[in-house]
Amino acid sequence: MADYLSRVAYREEDNKKQLVKEMYNLDSNFFVTELNSISSGELNKDQEQDEYCKNIKGKLESGFVFSEKSPKFFLRDGLLLCFRNSSDRHKYKAKLVVPRSKIHFVLKTCHDSRSVAHSGFSRTLKRIKEKIFCQNFYKDVKNYVASCHECISRRGFSKNQKAPVQRVPLPNFAFEKVGIDAIGPFVTSIEGNKHLIVMTDYFTKYAEVYPVKDIQSSTVCKVLIDFISRHGIMRVLYSDRGSNFIYAAMQEVYELLGISKQQCLSYSPQGNGAVERLNKILVNALSHLVSFNQTDW
Repeated sequence: MADYLSRVAYREEDNKKQLVKEMYNLDSNFFVTELNSISSGELNKDQEQDEYCKNIKGKLESGFVFSEKSPKFFLRDGLLLCFRNSSDRHKYKAKLVVPRSKIHFVLKTCHDSRSVAHSGFSRTLKRIKEKIFCQNFYKDVKNYVASCHECISRRGFSKNQKAPVQRVPLPNFAFEKVGIDAIGPFVTSIEGNKHLIVMTDYFTKYAEVYPVKDIQSSTVCKVLIDFISRHGIMRVLYSDRGSNFIYAAMQEVYELLGISKQQCLSYSPQGNGAVERLNKILVNALSHLVSFNQTDW
């Protein structure tokens, strides 16, 4: 809240009305007018009455060694200050340790004053953390901002609206755009296959299904080449974000063949709906055709 390491020497007789005005890197004066009523003597007295501050002061005076993760506390003119990080041991980065009795005043100053205009939780918290230190004030800030009458009465409550998923444009001719997806793993078949790779033409809805032992990029590449050898090179290949479809080696294959590779959004299988729907039909059909041990698919 104040820079008590100031180079200005206050006269002893002015200590009673000493103003808490100086802060490091002060980019606005939103604190200055509100802090005119607080003297260093008053803050010192409040710290002495605060259990947390009193405990820290006692440890400092007894030579207690704090852990590396704790704030770097020290005393200056009887006031308790700290460095939050070990790399911030500079005079202008010292933070005043505020007693609990003053936390409401700090919250009101950092949130309610005209110069900050009832900023939200994140900005209020950041503003406080930059200048002062207070034990467990995260919940205090959250509750204060959430219960602020001005904020509740003047601000609307809007939900985060997700942009609607757009329809996938239809291709103009057969095999212009092809979808690819993998299903599995299933029970290992007699031939040793565990997965299915599905290729679907978006224009005609023609589909081919390849039983494979794995769905590594090398296997996907073989399936793709086999499909292209009979139907030609598609302009667009559409898939989900599976690593086997977007692996660096696969990207080289797409570039070599002149294929535009596109992916649907994460956690949005409806973006590849033509293939996903066929997957459901295939799995349902297989469940009716296989034997009890499920190895003859």
